[in-house]
Amino acid sequence: MSLVFNKAIFTGSTLTDDAINTYLHTIFKLEKADKPPTLPPPAPALPPVFTDISDLATYRVDSGNLRVKIVLPSSLERGAFYRLTINPELADQSGSGSTAAPTAGLKIGQVTQPSGSATGGVPAIAIVFQVREVAEQLGAFNIRQDGTTAKGMVRDLALNGNTLLITALDGGLLAYDVADPAAITSTTLPVGRVDAGPNQFWASPRTSTAASSPPAWDPPSASSSRIASRISTSPARESPPIPARRTSSRAPRRSSRGRPDTAAATTRPSISR
Repeated sequence: MSLVFNKAIFTGSTLTDDAINTYLHTIFKLEKADKPPTLPPPAPALPPVFTDISDLATYRVDSGNLRVKIVLPSSLERGAFYRLTINPELADQSGSGSTAAPTAGLKIGQVTQPSGSATGGVPAIAIVFQVREVAEQLGAFNIRQDGTTAKGMVRDLALNGNTLLITALDGGLLAYDVADPAAITSTTLPVGRVDAGPNQFWASPRTSTAASSPPAWDPPSASSSRIASRISTSPARESPPIPARRTSSRAPRRSSRGRPDTAAATTRPSISR
């Protein structure tokens, strides 16, 4: 999380990272609140209840003290409210002093008058924002191999366009068409599958642990064979040998003036078929 100012801010007289972090903890206050429950109308909405989490934050500055970076040990919580309060003692570096270290100048909201005096500051500034919530669940379904078989446990998922690949251990590898995810139910059949076979347990869409010959792709219907053919899930097969290359040369031809034709004497590679 970053906060950008139009002037370089004062971060204390000591310019080490730890000293800057300690000083900015007196300037900024970070709070968090869970999303309050929604009450049925006509009850009024409940306000969020904030808790101070400043101890979890580490403050850093960059871009010549124009940007304050607030580093947290984890990402922000989905759906939660956060409030960042800026202390009115926040100042820029326009102060003058006898030392080389920057000194505090005008505080936030202050303006220099023509007479040279500064106007009054502003009260504490609170910035409240909410992290985007997790999207509502569209649906859920149990995997199955065909109309009568439903086995396996979901181990890994991989999405390729509108095709969802599911590895299901002893349930093999399943491919579902998720173009309309809300329409998928536990009775929906996969558009294609690779049976696990004896002593085989599929753990990743790219690899499998197998003790027998590679399983074959088994599309349940002719209409889904086009989709199935686009999914490469079988173990790697030995590539066909690369045709050998050979070189051939021709004797130099004589031009009409009796000189060798250098272009014709160039050795050219040819591929044997």
